[in-house]
Amino acid sequence: DKLFSGEIGNESYYVNAIITSKNEEKIIGWHNALLLDSEGNATHIIGSGDDITEKLKIENQLKESEERWRHLLEYSPIGIAIIRGTEVVYVNNEMIKIAGASRKEEIIGKNDYQLYDVETANNYIMDDKHIIENCKPKYYEAWASFPDGRPVFYNTLKSPFKDFISRDGLR
Repeated sequence: DKLFSGEIGNESYYVNAIITSKNEEKIIGWHNALLLDSEGNATHIIGSGDDITEKLKIENQLKESEERWRHLLEYSPIGIAIIRGTEVVYVNNEMIKIAGASRKEEIIGKNDYQLYDVETANNYIMDDKHIIENCKPKYYEAWASFPDGRPVFYNTLKSPFKDFISRDGLR
């Protein structure tokens, strides 16, 4: 009725459940288009339905999996940071504490020179390049100093993420 009356335009998409002859519930994505005569009056509706049950099920499973991994990362007792190029793109809650920050925005988008003294930043940048070039993780323990002079002891495992690496090194 809404399609014929022009309330929702000439095309629409909606989703609803149906029960099959085998008494199974299927989720159908309906595509509808209104056909108009030469005077612009609605004469017919063309509709087609796609069974999107499995697609929605997989999307839901993926969402749940992402939420579990996100929760695992966010609340890990180990500080985790993801760096793309020289810029921090992700930190978890523990890394925020280690860095002496109160929120992610104080770290994300910054580079090593904005987070550490020059010597420490230079060492981290050289280390990161080496790790990326060799595609091998590196474990080390070291003291570092933040720009405010506050020292911190890091027990660190750096590992390259291949989705952040392009042919020419870093994206």
